[in-house]
Amino acid sequence: MSSEAILRFENISKNINRTEILKNINFEVEMGEVVGIIGKNGSGKTTLLKLASGLSYPTKGEIYFFDKKLEPGFVGRLPQNIGVLIETPSFISNLSGFDNLYYLSKIKIFLFIIFKKLDICEYLLLANTVVHLLKHT
Repeated sequence: MSSEAILRFENISKNINRTEILKNINFEVEMGEVVGIIGKNGSGKTTLLKLASGLSYPTKGEIYFFDKKLEPGFVGRLPQNIGVLIETPSFISNLSGFDNLYYLSKIKIFLFIIFKKLDICEYLLLANTVVHLLKHT
């Protein structure tokens, strides 16, 4: 495997409700490479993207993002500085997928404040304010 890979799947399998969705998947994506994923409905495309983004975890195998193993959990090692909209995005419906990702990336600064300093009521108020501001920019 190349040392320039930004994403690497090693022997990835994923089961959902006892159904094997992916079996022993191995691939890597190089820096600057553009990759398309095609397949029939139910072939595992969405599952593959969820695994790559840290939104789901493999049943078996390991995933590396910039040579760092992705690990599950809220405080696990997740991919940094990425945005993902899978299937039907619904963050701000009147914006394009690109614009939604752009605005989502701007929210990152609030995460530290939210999880370190605010209680749940303050979080909900701030989240509502941020969404309102983004819809009107």
